[in-house]
Amino acid sequence: MSAPTAGRNAFVVSWDEDDALALASMLSEAGWIVALEHSDGNRAWKRIKEGRPDLVVLDFSRRPSHSRELLRAMGQRKHTSAIPVVKVGGDEGVAVDGLLDAVASASASA
Repeated sequence: MSAPTAGRNAFVVSWDEDDALALASMLSEAGWIVALEHSDGNRAWKRIKEGRPDLVVLDFSRRPSHSRELLRAMGQRKHTSAIPVVKVGGDEGVAVDGLLDAVASASASA
């Protein structure tokens, strides 16, 4: 059974606009309210700190070092370290087709 998502906020960070939109679309269809960033890591970090989403999805398929840096910054701040993160793509993340299962698992444990 998946965790309820209605009214929950997800923030998608992908370094490609088309990928970001595809991930956001998948989450929206599952009931999430989604914001996204696809080009600026500093802007993504600022939006995460200020918006405190219920979930962050980080795309590791492009610019994995940028995603790792954002993950590191989140882990160093008390108010962002507890936000569940789902890694997608690359060597470190789940396959895109496993996104919703990973999201359900991450949000259930939050």
